[in-house]
Amino acid sequence: MLPWNYGFRLDTGHIVFLGLFYTVLVVILNTLRLAVWRTLRDYRKQRTAAIAWHTDFEDLPPAERACRHSFTGELPGRVCPQSFDCAHCERHAALVAHAGPQLLPGVSDDSLGVAIPLDRYYHRGHTWAKPERDGTFTIGLDELARRVAPHPEAVELPAPGTQLAALATAWTVRVHGLEIRVKAPFDAEVIATAHGERGWFLRVRPAPTAVFTHLLRGPEVTRWLMRELERVQLLASGSTTIAALADGGVPVDDFAAACPHSDWRNIAATVFLGS
Repeated sequence: MLPWNYGFRLDTGHIVFLGLFYTVLVVILNTLRLAVWRTLRDYRKQRTAAIAWHTDFEDLPPAERACRHSFTGELPGRVCPQSFDCAHCERHAALVAHAGPQLLPGVSDDSLGVAIPLDRYYHRGHTWAKPERDGTFTIGLDELARRVAPHPEAVELPAPGTQLAALATAWTVRVHGLEIRVKAPFDAEVIATAHGERGWFLRVRPAPTAVFTHLLRGPEVTRWLMRELERVQLLASGSTTIAALADGGVPVDDFAAACPHSDWRNIAATVFLGS
């Protein structure tokens, strides 16, 4: 009889049973140890935001996971399988290998009734990142986000020196009593902040790990924003039919004020990717 196994007898049945029991126990302990190790590793590498975003992405309906190449008509109806991470998408690499869209300094597109500068990158969470001459980037809200979150009651910005991880919260705004978390477009260090009075909220220096492959640029930006405006129009009206922007129309400055009975929390979550 073993002291830690009451009633144990040295026979075949007990040996087999306890052998299986301790094998299962060792497997469970090793699995827990591996899970803890991976969690600590991802935390040290600041991958928690990416992991959380992957889970949020899988919860999005297919209409909100459209591939960027569906906006341009290259891959109509395609749903993104990579959590908007174009850097690891073979189809994207093949399509842009020879003639990918580029930034267009000094060019703006006003076909949607508002000026959309094409001298900057655009993130699917509706921030833009404009490269500056000193190698830094200024980050602000695009025209749709600015109309979804106008005249914020409060803005909470990170302190200079803060390290931002792509898809983690870059800053928060409170609009109509709702807290909105704005996602960082790429890994970066905060250099300076502003409250939007200069057109931007953060000036950042890209981290060595920063990638820009997933960011929209050039003509695809206008097509993407047109689709996003139509989606917000549907949500604000409560309609389930296909929406189309009126010719010559201009998006209202404050969607919440213009549509007080709409599901504003859902609209903000849709625009800001889960806020």
